[in-house]
This record gives sequence, C-alpha cells and structure tokens, in this order.
Amino acid sequence: MKKPLAPMTPDTARAPLPTARTDHCPNPPPQTPATAAAPPSREEPDGTKTEHAEIRLHTAEQASVLLQVPASWLRKKAAAGHIPCTKIGRHLRFSQADLTHIIRSGARSPQPNAST
Repeated sequence: MKKPLAPMTPDTARAPLPTARTDHCPNPPPQTPATAAAPPSREEPDGTKTEHAEIRLHTAEQASVLLQVPASWLRKKAAAGHIPCTKIGRHLRFSQADLTHIIRSGARSPQPNAST
C-alpha cells in the first residue's frame, strides 16, 4: 500500500530535490564532459567555410525582407538558377552566404558622368 503524499506547504514547495546516487551504477556517468568532434564544414558560394551548426537558413519571405525585394522575385531567380539557394526537398531556403552573394553580385560601380 502506498503512503499518501504530504500536503505541499511553502517550506516543502521549495525544498531541493535529492541528488541521484551513482556509486551503485555499473557504468557511472563520466565526471568530465566528453569532447565532441568538430562538425564538418561546408564551403559556401563565396568561398568561405561554414560550420554546419552555424548555418541559418531563411525562407524566401524572410530573405525578401532582408534584401528588400519581393519574395516572388527571389523564387523566380532561384528557379532559373540566377541566384544561389538551398533546396530542402521542395522547400527553397537562403543561407547568409547566399544573401551576401546576391548583394555582391548586384553591386554596380558608379558610371562616369557623361556631361564632363
């Protein structure tokens, strides 16, 4: 038969939880954290290497806000292969390197003044 639980009072509500004993475990957890292998890197279109853990992908709508262009323009250009993008299944995504490449490829040098 189970013992009924004592009613919770303000003193017992904040009581610390008991710590687990590991001396009886056949394989106690290690005392020092294990070192994980570095995640593999990926080369971006602009030639930089990015760790997989650092890659953040944007939807066409999110990227369009950052680039201040219509999302439909991004989708059309990506479908035609004119701008870099990432396809995950049927879903179109843009990494920060993709956005940087789009911005840099659109940069134009100032034209000399024809009236001079």
